[in-house]
Amino acid sequence: MSYSFTFLLHMIPAANETFTRLPVGSPLFTGPDDPALQKTVGVFFLLFFVGAGTQMYRIWSARRGMAISRVSPV
Repeated sequence: MSYSFTFLLHMIPAANETFTRLPVGSPLFTGPDDPALQKTVGVFFLLFFVGAGTQMYRIWSARRGMAISRVSPV
């Protein structure tokens, strides 16, 4: 989870710097206050929540499976 959150925090300035400078001569966004850039950052945030939820579910189900296998006879 922490690695995913760190990745999200790095994507915000990366998107800002990249999309306000490229393509050269006609950047996609005008600056950090551009509504389209804010929507892009919102998509990154949504993807983070989906990925974090998936990670939490997989960890929870794996731990639950380990607990069940310890209780059942071998």
